[in-house]
Amino acid sequence: MLLVGCSEGLVAMWREAGGRLSVAVQEWEPGTLRTGALRRPFAVVVMDDRYRAEPTAFDALTREGPTSLVRLEDGDLIRQEDQQLLAEAVLQAAYEMTAPGATASLPG
Repeated sequence: MLLVGCSEGLVAMWREAGGRLSVAVQEWEPGTLRTGALRRPFAVVVMDDRYRAEPTAFDALTREGPTSLVRLEDGDLIRQEDQQLLAEAVLQAAYEMTAPGATASLPG
């Protein structure tokens, strides 16, 4: 799981939720997308303003592998409860896809 351009509070919330499920959550700066990930992430969570600044880099990352893109509006506009629900849902899906013996597959 990669977080790009997210606030410290949002990163902490995703890491806490990821820790409960043993799903790694990494914070990346937009410029590091060009270097590529060693392993394809399950999902990339990016603030919408960061996505709009460099859409081709994000689109290429999701096009090249089984990676979902989650674009978030300004964190101040999203209730904390909703952010928590989204984080837990995405991380639960990541856990189910990557857990030993998982039989689920990504759509597409």
